[in-house]
Amino acid sequence: MKQALFRRVFGKSIFQGLDVENVVVLGTDQNLWLEHAPFGNLPPTRQQIDGNVEAFDAVDANTIYVLGSNGALWLEHGPFGAVPPQRQQVDGNVAAFDGIDANTIYVLGQDGKLWLEHGPFNSVPPQRQQVDGNVAAFDAIDSNTIYVLGQDGKLWLEHGPFGSVPPPRQQVDGNVAAFAAIDANTIYVLGSNGALWLEHGPFGSVPPPREQVDGNVAAFGAIDANTIYVLGQDGKLWLESGPFSSVPPPRQQVDGNVAAFDSVDRNNVYVLGSDGKLWLEFGPFSTVPPRRAIVDALGFPSTLVWNGGVGFGSGATNANSNFTLSMSSNGTVMFSGQYNDTGSIPIFTSPTQNWVAAVAVPAGGRLLAFTISGSTPSASSTTWNVPGSNQQISLLWPLILGQRSTFRVSNSSDLGSILNQIENDLSEVVTIIGDVLPIIAAIAG
Repeated sequence: MKQALFRRVFGKSIFQGLDVENVVVLGTDQNLWLEHAPFGNLPPTRQQIDGNVEAFDAVDANTIYVLGSNGALWLEHGPFGAVPPQRQQVDGNVAAFDGIDANTIYVLGQDGKLWLEHGPFNSVPPQRQQVDGNVAAFDAIDSNTIYVLGQDGKLWLEHGPFGSVPPPRQQVDGNVAAFAAIDANTIYVLGSNGALWLEHGPFGSVPPPREQVDGNVAAFGAIDANTIYVLGQDGKLWLESGPFSSVPPPRQQVDGNVAAFDSVDRNNVYVLGSDGKLWLEFGPFSTVPPRRAIVDALGFPSTLVWNGGVGFGSGATNANSNFTLSMSSNGTVMFSGQYNDTGSIPIFTSPTQNWVAAVAVPAGGRLLAFTISGSTPSASSTTWNVPGSNQQISLLWPLILGQRSTFRVSNSSDLGSILNQIENDLSEVVTIIGDVLPIIAAIAG
């Protein structure tokens, strides 16, 4: 289903365009709505589907898979309006999912195990076969064919019947950030360096036959093997066309200051601006913004704050540290904190501690990292207040909301090492939200 790709690329469920008349929208309050044309009035005609929703994937306007904030996955049925609607629980402790139809779904557990599950759904877990383990993300072609991204960044094409782990498979590529399958022989692959490729089977050699589509790519949504929407890291959304032989390819700009999008076809696309306004935009695309109708306004807060702390080390390296990270929708940031040297050794004064610290927040397949370093004498403290500003914060604001931060401090490792540790830590979170973190951008400190 399309929403599984949306989560892989943007890091969270926000909206899913079913067609130009119907769109599923998840509010910042975790209420899920089915909204209807004609668009232009706020809010549009709509019915609430459910509450406390973490993610969703609609089969059609009357059937939808819904993941609750407690990790329970449900198959829910219209007509909608009563909360919760008529539903059956599919599974529990779910990290990600990709429905084939109302009776067949791939489910990734929070333990990294991927399953093919079958209805009717009347017991938990349902009838199922394990597909693979240590899975970061996946994209199903059908109930016998699936692309699977391992937590090591290797992408595989795997084949049923499933039951042995791993199943029969061929490696497609490595160092993969995101991907979108067209069929079992054609797939778009975004590398960890921001380069987007169209890759072709038969697979088995790495990399396979391929053509570069574009560079500096933040997100993408494929229509077919010759047509794709591409979001640049500068927030500009393009409709790009093959054959792909030059970078960038033939293209028309759709809009700017874009946080996320979900295409219906090459002439109709739902676009979420960095200001939280959701639009249905219409081609042919030649002016920015194009002809469009407002669908909803998601009402994002203007400031987000994370804080926390950690203690570590022993003897001469014993220490603790805490932080506060504040971001605003205008792109400003303040990274504050304190490092406390509590090291001790018998008789002698313990040495000065040289340390590095970083906090990071995932956003739309990228990692916003804020860093600091210093030296603190024995039994002393060092405080910091590091201001900054970056346009990426404004562009990614809708994708930053609700994300968790990870804080790392060390007096025995360098900054590069702790940034790698953070990326690994958040890759575990990415397994939960079904996406990958390709880019670390140290933008303050």
